[in-house]
Amino acid sequence: MLDRAISSVSAGARTGALHYRNFPRALTASDKRVILDNLGGFCRYDDWDQLEASLDDRNYEALLRNLTAAVITKHIYETVITNPFSYIELEENSTTVQSSMDPPVFKRGLYELWQRFSRVDGERARNWRQTTIQLLNQSVPSKTNDWRVTYWTQESQEPLFRRLASGMLEGCQALHILMREITDPAEIKKRYKELVDVYRNAIDLVVYMGRVDPNFEFHLDAARCGSYLHCKNRVKKKGCPEREPRHDDDDDDDDDCPQPVMILRPLVVTCRQMDEGDVEYQEELREIYRLEHEDETGEDIEKKVEEAHPKLEVGDTRFDASAKFPDIYYAKDKPRPCTCGGRFTCFGLCQLREKAAE
Repeated sequence: MLDRAISSVSAGARTGALHYRNFPRALTASDKRVILDNLGGFCRYDDWDQLEASLDDRNYEALLRNLTAAVITKHIYETVITNPFSYIELEENSTTVQSSMDPPVFKRGLYELWQRFSRVDGERARNWRQTTIQLLNQSVPSKTNDWRVTYWTQESQEPLFRRLASGMLEGCQALHILMREITDPAEIKKRYKELVDVYRNAIDLVVYMGRVDPNFEFHLDAARCGSYLHCKNRVKKKGCPEREPRHDDDDDDDDDCPQPVMILRPLVVTCRQMDEGDVEYQEELREIYRLEHEDETGEDIEKKVEEAHPKLEVGDTRFDASAKFPDIYYAKDKPRPCTCGGRFTCFGLCQLREKAAE
């Protein structure tokens, strides 16, 4: 369900952007500067010439066609999806304030407080997040006691969707540049309605993610996400800080992984604490793997077991891709990614299919 929900947001941003593809034929230097400043970490480079030089001709042309989708997706993730409190309203009709691209101070403050709690104690922070969302949704007298029903049945969220869409269209200079050749009133109205739908899907996703047990990671930095795309069996031991993987911008000369240049759909990771059932199941997988490979000689079988199925304990945190296919443009002079877009999710199955087809 989560993968489908994430896909619907990305597809909505891209489908809506199809109507905006008649962006200016020639972007001026100042246009490019505005677009790169808006994309921020979604793009590895802050220089357009470097960006163009890093991609082959086919991917560069595709990137130009999808610039609008990238701009919209970045705003949706940074402003809405990463903040589980982004749809919370303290009083009715509070979403009818003036259009704005930025989240209200209250919602941003809750997000920053939750992040501080998470750095201290992830489990207690998760419980705090769920309880706070539930209480805030019940704080308006007209709402029901079931906070999930409250969200799905209230119409007061519609002004929020419209405010987000209007704020983006009015306040995002990058969109002004990419859409400035659209002058037909019917087309302008259509793009607004499509953008409202995109934000509606994004809020639906936030509601779902805010009420489930796992936490989530969002890798929104093209210069830092590469190593996470190719992490297999990533585990954080209870009570121990996670050892951060080497990032591809730490030593470009020694990088043997594909190098992300531009993010169109980011990697979203589910962070779930292991219980006794998870630990028992993992032990079963370890034993099955051990039996299947017991006849192999010249190999350290226990090392291979650990690589395939790391030993887990209750309270450890396991990280898995929430959505199957991140959508990313990669550098032409670096190793090519798996055909699915990232080995993190397919575990080499795409390469096996390619070999079988040869």
